[in-house]
Amino acid sequence: DRPPVVEEIRNTYLTKLPEDFVPAMTESEVLGRTLDVDILEANSITTVVIDHVPYQNAASIQQLPLGVAPQVYTWCYHEKSSIVFPDDGNGIVITLSVFAPPDFLYQAPSGAVFVKFVLARNVSFPAFSPAWQVPGFPIYYYDRVQFSITPTLPAGVDMDMESGQIRPDPPDQQLLDLMPYTIKAQSMFDLQKSREISVLLTVQEPGYCELQSIKSTEALMACTLHDASNFYSEAIYLLFFTYGTVTPAPQHSTFPCYGDARQPAAAPPPGILDFGCQRYGSQCCCWLWIPGGDNRAERNVDVSRKLTGRVSTSGQCGMSMAERYIFMTMVSGVNPLQGMEQSSVVYASGEDPRIADFTVPERQEAKPIQFEMKVDINYEEVCDPVRQGPEAEERCKQQMQQELVGLLGAPPEMITVKSVRPG
Repeated sequence: DRPPVVEEIRNTYLTKLPEDFVPAMTESEVLGRTLDVDILEANSITTVVIDHVPYQNAASIQQLPLGVAPQVYTWCYHEKSSIVFPDDGNGIVITLSVFAPPDFLYQAPSGAVFVKFVLARNVSFPAFSPAWQVPGFPIYYYDRVQFSITPTLPAGVDMDMESGQIRPDPPDQQLLDLMPYTIKAQSMFDLQKSREISVLLTVQEPGYCELQSIKSTEALMACTLHDASNFYSEAIYLLFFTYGTVTPAPQHSTFPCYGDARQPAAAPPPGILDFGCQRYGSQCCCWLWIPGGDNRAERNVDVSRKLTGRVSTSGQCGMSMAERYIFMTMVSGVNPLQGMEQSSVVYASGEDPRIADFTVPERQEAKPIQFEMKVDINYEEVCDPVRQGPEAEERCKQQMQQELVGLLGAPPEMITVKSVRPG
């Protein structure tokens, strides 16, 4: 093996040497060149920095057995001479040291950076990868690291110890309150070199509904929703079926009305929202578009939202009084980390849907109630037919009826004021 000639060191051999010239090494083996270094004075020490350019050439560094540091070889020359030093094929041997892991963050394939992961249960997400502060790290094998994370990740979330990626790991995910985690990047070749960062992780239930109240004609459902980095809720679905029947599987195909929820033409008034419902054999499937469900802008994933919905049990669902029923909940939405693809999650625990039962109460027959009440009215000046004319008493009755309608919330035809008299 011979030393490189000056033209090889300067990378001008292709133009200045004959075409049949055979270089001492290929360009893929050259880690870098530093040319025209100024020497300030004779017999002085000068530091020369050689950058690894291009980075990919570092892959040509020969991998040595574990415990043996890799080596590179360097030659130099003086511009006033054509002599290359050292004048042999071994060059000046430089033993490489491990480059300590630089600082890093986590990012999604879109480039969005995350220091807090708010994930929806059972909704997929792309792998979050380390984004190193030094581009291209690890540059070659001697810089490689292994990752660890503490405490243990919940079921359904995994870390690749080689790449450091945080990724989904079926089966079903486990719910997790907001938890701090420490991620460590440890050098594989120098145990004294490592880097740690802290992140936050939580796995939330996308949504569920509970029975708030039940009447013979309607049920009020209290629903809780929680958006996440990988799930923006759009609609809620409820499936009612008779108690004692086989519980369906917790998947969107179980809900025959899945996809029927649509954004309304006008925003609903504040307050209680009405579910749309339709019977399918012995089942009743209901749906409700969530106000703001079409919002694709970044959402607040730190807090839950609550709403109340009304289901017509006797009308659209045709439920029987004194009959016992079961219901299950599903929330549908889009995944902002995967191109707003559609996703749905049934409220479940493992492979079993979480269900609740209720009984439709019997409607009692309405019976009239007669009562007397004292009101603050000057009878002689307002209601006395002798002093105020024969129509005065009737006007007082109508006024009292209107006040009772507003007070009791009952329709006018259900309230009759039979007489008024001085108290």
